[in-house]
Amino acid sequence: MPIASLVLVRLLILLSALLPAGGAAAHPLGTSLAEVTPGPAATRLVLALAAEDVEVALGRRFYDREAREVPAERQAELAARLAAYLADRLALLVEGRRCPAGPAEISTRGHVVQVRLDFPCGERAGSLELESRLLAGQDPRFVQHVRIFRGDDMVDVVLRDGAERVPLSSPVDRLAVARAYLLAGIEHILAGADHLAFLLGLLLWARRPMGIVKVVTAFTLAHALALTLGALDLVRVPMRLVDPLVALTVVWVGVENFLSREVDRRWKVALLLGLVHGLGFANALQEYGLPQEALALALLAFNLGVEAGQLALVAVAMPTLFAVDRLWPHPVGESGRPAVLVHGLSALLAALGLWWLAERTLL
Repeated sequence: MPIASLVLVRLLILLSALLPAGGAAAHPLGTSLAEVTPGPAATRLVLALAAEDVEVALGRRFYDREAREVPAERQAELAARLAAYLADRLALLVEGRRCPAGPAEISTRGHVVQVRLDFPCGERAGSLELESRLLAGQDPRFVQHVRIFRGDDMVDVVLRDGAERVPLSSPVDRLAVARAYLLAGIEHILAGADHLAFLLGLLLWARRPMGIVKVVTAFTLAHALALTLGALDLVRVPMRLVDPLVALTVVWVGVENFLSREVDRRWKVALLLGLVHGLGFANALQEYGLPQEALALALLAFNLGVEAGQLALVAVAMPTLFAVDRLWPHPVGESGRPAVLVHGLSALLAALGLWWLAERTLL
């Protein structure tokens, strides 16, 4: 806990220490400070309580008022009892569901009992709330200060009797969500050499615009469907299975280019095998995380990003192939895409697919 915060707690506690000290019941006013730092994947809470307030909560004496500290021989019992008390009275809620905390780290320093809790849930999991029922019903004058840290920003909230929950998540910036997930989709498709290799392999024989549109549309629909189902956890396929299957699709399309030039029917292959690629996108998106409060927007933006990335490939690859069609020397009276070019690139794609398959299974 920062030194300034600890000083504040000591000053607040000092006010209560000036009151008569005949026992736990003789401490009528309490103040605590909770500092909460939500992160993308985890949330940390540091709580400072007056030792006298801990005694009120636990109904047992621990604090030595003459020595003004908790004796070493009582600290272990205090920590055990306080941890059990907090487990029932203090919680991090994600979309209204409790997120279990890790083991509490409890230490004492003079009047102050400090507790640190780490929750394996962050803002990517959804909207966060702190639920605190410390000393609920025991003293209506008990006050809890909650400080929420987001980067360099700090929000201070005061909880009094009757107020139990504090929103921790900042309001959703939908424009920022859309931008972030659009860029994530573009980044994933452009960095995914296996996805690009598969799409390129589908188009190597394509010469008519309608054939290109059919293939790209089928691939888009397939991976969008599988991505959505996988990201929402409606379909579960482990990465250890998806990654080798994606590699096999690259091998498939490379070999098929030697056997057929029927691009007009290639959309069926794109539709079927595109489902496998969509599951790969879904696994990547699950690792990136989805904001529950803007789930539909994030899914749409990520899909659009993937679509934008693959259209960028088409925009570069197809004009290049059309230019080769015109410039490649053909026998008189003949035209079309040079088979040696398509077969050479297809062999390279099949070899890459086999390497990825071996890398993801044997190596």
